[in-house]
Amino acid sequence: LGEMIKKSGFDAIIIKGKPVKRIYDLEEDLDMHCGGLMEVYIEPVNRTASLFIFGGGHIGKALAKYAPDMGFNVTVFDNREGIKNSFDGNIDVVEGDYFDSISKASFDNDTYIVIITHKHLYDEDILVAVANKPHAYLGMIGSKVKIQSARNRFLKENLLTEEPINKVDMPIGIPFATETPAEIAVSILAKLIDVKNIKLKNV
Repeated sequence: LGEMIKKSGFDAIIIKGKPVKRIYDLEEDLDMHCGGLMEVYIEPVNRTASLFIFGGGHIGKALAKYAPDMGFNVTVFDNREGIKNSFDGNIDVVEGDYFDSISKASFDNDTYIVIITHKHLYDEDILVAVANKPHAYLGMIGSKVKIQSARNRFLKENLLTEEPINKVDMPIGIPFATETPAEIAVSILAKLIDVKNIKLKNV
């Protein structure tokens, strides 16, 4: 079966994540001497995108609550002891030093990263630590003034170059008039959904 998948090109179909039905002449198409026709249908199961939320405050809690229903597998990182007690038991919460947690976490091209800690300096340093790791999306919260200050610091201290900085969504989310942490979380989630769905269409 594995050889048939390779010869038929289904390995590429699986990577693209789109269902396809094909009919093959076993002898002519696949060099199988038994002959006959075979109809093959493959519907790949798409991987769940990983959402890493750095910061378990009010916005982080709201985002962690909403995101699983939108197809994200959520992990919250926070350096405050006992923070996991304030989350639903179904949410994976990693307590401890942010940078130790980053060193142990697995990043890939389906990883979505949201940085919304309780201290802006944490946000900046976490961004530096993850910016060059594989990811589908990276966003950091902050006012326009704080974002510009962070950008200037990254460049002045040679922490990041222009290219990775320009790929970061900051200020984070889709802009609309938000007031509450829950509304800010919705703005962030809307952006994540947009990036995820565009990514799937372009595969």
